[in-house]
Amino acid sequence: MLLVKTVGPEGTMDLYDSIADNYSRIFPLDAERIGFIQSFLNHGDIILDLGCATGDLCVELAQAGYNVWGIDANARMIEIACRKAGKTAEFKVMNMLDIDRHFKNIKFSLITCLGNTLPHLDSLSEITCLFKQVYSRLSSNGRFIFQILNYNKILKEKKCGFPVIKGPDFVFSRKYEFLNGKIRFIISMKIKRKKLTDSTLLFPLTKEPAVSSLHEAGFKKTHCFSDYSLKPSDEKEAATLYVAEK
Repeated sequence: MLLVKTVGPEGTMDLYDSIADNYSRIFPLDAERIGFIQSFLNHGDIILDLGCATGDLCVELAQAGYNVWGIDANARMIEIACRKAGKTAEFKVMNMLDIDRHFKNIKFSLITCLGNTLPHLDSLSEITCLFKQVYSRLSSNGRFIFQILNYNKILKEKKCGFPVIKGPDFVFSRKYEFLNGKIRFIISMKIKRKKLTDSTLLFPLTKEPAVSSLHEAGFKKTHCFSDYSLKPSDEKEAATLYVAEK
């Protein structure tokens, strides 16, 4: 889920709702992702999805027999997720840095954070703080799976291209601007003759500090994959999947 702040005269809070209302069409859930997640699960496991957006992954996992929680900072996203899920999954509007406090009585078998959500945190110290909370909330032998863009490659090449996503009534586009130590992520949505533009600063988390912070948080092993087929990362992939074992 994009945690964006409005900038400029064209951007309004309507963009949050426009993305939420069309999220499943912009970012459809694919079977490969579901299969990848399920390969680490046993029936009845308890799962927490950080940055769950409109809850598509949570709903699929809940319908497959898992106990699922999803959190997101955007209330509209959570409203849609609750409507989709009915009583099959639980959702909360929440900052992911608050999970240790809000879920202090729950231990999860798996915690996920997909879709480049993690770099929306402000710094490596915040990311390490999250990793420590995730470690605390996992059951023994629990796993943490997160996905981020391959910032090693992006920072080296100083470029990152995203395809324009077009629907019958919308056009969604993204681009990067490279700043000192941060990246400005700019998104635009054209819908119903309106153009809305927002941006947010991202912390470009590269592989070495990510793995080091996981180790600092207490994780024993970290595996890096280039895609959902479990192909090992070769640092040429567009996005990297991390699987950290408690």
